[in-house]
Amino acid sequence: MTPLFQQISETIGVLPNSLDESNILLAWANRAGKLLFDGYDLPGTVIEQFFCYDTAQHVISLPWYVGSVRGIRRSASSRKVSLLDMRPRYNVSPWTQPLFKFRQLAPSPLSTGLTQSGTLTFVLSAAETFPVNITIIGQTATASRVV
Repeated sequence: MTPLFQQISETIGVLPNSLDESNILLAWANRAGKLLFDGYDLPGTVIEQFFCYDTAQHVISLPWYVGSVRGIRRSASSRKVSLLDMRPRYNVSPWTQPLFKFRQLAPSPLSTGLTQSGTLTFVLSAAETFPVNITIIGQTATASRVV
């Protein structure tokens, strides 16, 4: 018995003494493998997307369907852009990063700055059967955050 099947056998409490019990272990191993594949390597996640953004902006938001970023490259030259974390920026003594380094800040909802105040209208493309919650957060003269 392989170490993987030994561990599954001990975890679920089924000893492969017969062909039926071996098939149960194999079914559990296949189910676990499918859960791992579906959870961490979704089909279609290696599809490349092209985004053009304003180079004057220091922070950008990617659309909701992007998910986790696996790699970044320049479109014209295919030059790799390294993915880094935010430690250099928020350290007590920050250190500089070479050019073409991309820092992944955090997953967050898309946002945009409003230059004029007024009534906001949200239009859904079709009627929803479940409640839809829309949260608007911003500063006012009397409160730092209003929800």
